[in-house]
Amino acid sequence: MSDGGAQVVIVACSVFRSEIERLQKRDELDFPVRYLDSMLHMRPHELEAKLEEVLAQEDDRGHRVVLLYGDCHARMHEQGEGPGVVRVPGINCPEILLGRDLYRRLRRDGVFFLLPEWTLRWREVFHEALGDDDEKARELLKDMHTRLLYLDTGVMPVPTETLEEISAYAGLPCETMHVEPGFLKESIRTAVERMATMNERTDAERDHAVFATMAFDILERTLSESDNPGVVGHSLCQQMRELTGAAHVLLIDCSKGDCEDGCCLQQVQSRSAERLKSSESILCRLASSLKGHKGVQVWRGGGDATEAAQCLAKLECGLSIAAPLDVGQVRSGVLLLLNLPDERNLEQITSILSTLSTVAALVFRNAMRYREQETVVAERTQALERKMEEIEHLNKFMMGREKRIIEVKQEVNALLRELGRPEKYVG
Repeated sequence: MSDGGAQVVIVACSVFRSEIERLQKRDELDFPVRYLDSMLHMRPHELEAKLEEVLAQEDDRGHRVVLLYGDCHARMHEQGEGPGVVRVPGINCPEILLGRDLYRRLRRDGVFFLLPEWTLRWREVFHEALGDDDEKARELLKDMHTRLLYLDTGVMPVPTETLEEISAYAGLPCETMHVEPGFLKESIRTAVERMATMNERTDAERDHAVFATMAFDILERTLSESDNPGVVGHSLCQQMRELTGAAHVLLIDCSKGDCEDGCCLQQVQSRSAERLKSSESILCRLASSLKGHKGVQVWRGGGDATEAAQCLAKLECGLSIAAPLDVGQVRSGVLLLLNLPDERNLEQITSILSTLSTVAALVFRNAMRYREQETVVAERTQALERKMEEIEHLNKFMMGREKRIIEVKQEVNALLRELGRPEKYVG
């Protein structure tokens, strides 16, 4: 099918294959479709490169492209708004299927979404995303989610046994929700209609709109997880890595002071997490080099003699950003984004960080205080339990002593009776 001239081609994640084929069989969708393996979502740089290749091929053929993807790599918004390309609305696959309002309501409730295609290959997906340590994976899932939700799009019978297996693995209850393809079909139709006017907005306007939406999503998620420093730190770092394409995003805890000795590594999002954890002292030096500085700092690497440049050189990092998390004059932490791919979106990223940093600082500080209070309560509870054990032990000793005294008195009375004398202890 064409859009007033050029043929329209859908380039889609294979997670939607069955749903799209169902629409095609119903004659509700008559565009040709090219699918890319959904597991590329776990390797964002590979996905970006593959999409670049496919979009170039379609452009050479004179085709226009509807990109059926969420924010699955750092430059997706650029690829989705390039010449002859329109991306469907939605930050990820569940939102594309459910629509914005329902998706966000469920996400705020702590739902982890399961789509049919990924459900059938769930072990591959989970191990790619969460690693091979099942206990840590389960702990992370339970920290960040309250339940699993299988989106039944009607393309196959509900895989009850598989869902029970996933539920047992994750340690979370699993529910099923029937989903009609209405939002998916409408998203594609709207994207095709946008093609007629897609060049009217400037690149700067598109970038600003996309980054503003993503910043709102990050802010909303950060606020919803404000009672748990581990979860809020993990979520913030993960989302900033997805947004910016930084190789490493780290949260440094400065709640005990912003000097090097007062800092500690609180959260890491990186494929080189273990290497970075072994470099904690360098990272803390990097964070402490911001002492006395306010606002977002940009480091471009290079051979200057500053403390930050020396730390970045040791970490083998180039373009990087630091966002101090300050509440008034008190620094609760530092968010580090190391090794950004390029400077194309640097202005938007620094603007987002400037907006988010104050809110994130308040959330992180309050979460840390909440954790400290929980620690104090736990310590006092343990102390009371030990005291109760001591008292119980003393009570048992005193009761044993009293029992022995009674027995001795009875023995004395028995001896006196044998001697024909009156009993000494009465009652």
